Amino acid sequence: MQLSDAIMAGSKLRPQAFGAYFKDSKSCAFGAALEAIGIGYCESLRNIDLGMRFDGDILCLSVCCPKCDLSDRLTYTIFHLNDFHRAGRNFIAFWVREIEDRMEAGGGG
Repeated sequence: MQLSDAIMAGSKLRPQAFGAYFKDSKSCAFGAALEAIGIGYCESLRNIDLGMRFDGDILCLSVCCPKCDLSDRLTYTIFHLNDFHRAGRNFIAFWVREIEDRMEAGGGG
């Protein structure tokens, strides 16, 4: 499953959280993606090899935040969009999809 699809699918399961993967029966954008691939609310996130669950290349890709000048790894930028800009998970999923499509076409991030 692509990361964008996982964010979209997981966002249908519960309301959006800010500041944590899972909080008060809610999930952030990345928490939604984790839940969509079967990593539940109570599982330890320390032991998860995300590169095995999603394309490891995309997770480490350096990207620019679509809302400000921040440049960092995709994973951090997802957290940044969710928590700092409070972007909706659908917005984040569509933004990640654009990056996935560029990577698939050989254009990088």
